[in-house]
Amino acid sequence: MATYKNAYTLLSDVRYGLNDHSTALVQGTATHSPFSNDFIMDRINRAQRLLYAKIKKHKPGIFEKSTTITGSSSVFSLPWDYANVIEFRDSEGRKVYPSTVGALPPNNAVGNDRLYRRVGNTFVLNKAGVSDTYTLYYMSKPRDIHLGAASDTDTLVATAPAIADYFNSMIIENITDGTVDTITDYTAARVVTITIDLDSGDYYGIVPEIPEVFHDFIAPRALWLCKEEHPVTQEKPSIADLQTWDLDVIEAIREFAVDSYDISQEEIWTDYKTGMRGGGVMIPGHVNPV
Repeated sequence: MATYKNAYTLLSDVRYGLNDHSTALVQGTATHSPFSNDFIMDRINRAQRLLYAKIKKHKPGIFEKSTTITGSSSVFSLPWDYANVIEFRDSEGRKVYPSTVGALPPNNAVGNDRLYRRVGNTFVLNKAGVSDTYTLYYMSKPRDIHLGAASDTDTLVATAPAIADYFNSMIIENITDGTVDTITDYTAARVVTITIDLDSGDYYGIVPEIPEVFHDFIAPRALWLCKEEHPVTQEKPSIADLQTWDLDVIEAIREFAVDSYDISQEEIWTDYKTGMRGGGVMIPGHVNPV
């Protein structure tokens, strides 16, 4: 039994839901199913992106990241998982502000190295010739999960993303021998750096990076998408199915989004909301603050 809801187990869950499961189909050694693994995995990754969007609204800090990037003639290439900027800071830690083409300096003017504009997948400074190292605080976008049989020692199958660092810090589970580890490095040649053995032919599954409490919601939504979008599906999903899923996710988010249960006595007795009658804590014999 798997330790996590990884890509392999999620694919199995969806195939069970489609009444189209066999180990050979999940492992890709049989291809007689109308539902290809690629089709199902696409819906699994879409389902986790939907969950990511819902979680991000209530707990955005989970997906905050920071990195240092060095300019090349004032052009700073953004990390591949960049989604939205939180703050951009120069080499001295000062904020660099967003700008537009209209603010570019006239010919022969120096420009300002604390103004930038977005150009494609780069930030370009208002001032030319800057090669300093800046710090970017940003919201990351969700990474797709993946499964397959290792093509070589510690090497993922050829359909895995050929993007350096794509799976860094994500959990991988070796389905064949039941071991789990965190990927500390991933190369564009699809080689992972891990401490467990991943031998050629071993089946593996990458674990979603959204909080684990939401992993059980991925397969039901992916199943809904499969039934809705595949042309041979005889049983279409009902609106009630989706409404139930939404309500369950909302309930999980409400519990998960609680900031902290570890509240000090000082916070309890001084938690007054300015300008709101009824804020803070009622203390016997005292007037409630306004």
